Amino acid sequence: VPEVVREDPLVVRHEAVPGGPLSASTSREGRELGVFLRALHRCPVAEAVDHGLLPAEVSGRALAGLLDRFEAEVLPVLPAEHVAAARELLDTARSFPMDTLVHGDLNPDHVLTTGTGITGVIDFGDAHCGDPARDLA
Repeated sequence: VPEVVREDPLVVRHEAVPGGPLSASTSREGRELGVFLRALHRCPVAEAVDHGLLPAEVSGRALAGLLDRFEAEVLPVLPAEHVAAARELLDTARSFPMDTLVHGDLNPDHVLTTGTGITGVIDFGDAHCGDPARDLA
């Protein structure tokens, strides 16, 4: 459980989680990570919002802004033969669900292990309401 050390600027400390970044996962660690993600993705979003998670509307606006920027800045420089596929991908991304608590930055540096199993998942700074597939990308 994190401890707030100072409010302004916000400084939060927590006990160190044992282990180091995941370097080569085993089937056991894969199962453990799957169990963790299933539990995270089943967390009630309303309860997470009550504890400080930004509401889905805010996450949705952030995603829309990112996609708009991509459309304005990247599509114009793509080769003409790729523009239609890129636009279709953007349109698909605009319809992604925003109804699940996701970690948002799940990568090997944020999954800690001692070599005998996962000891923790850290850095929830990008957690938001979004598409659970984001945690699998």
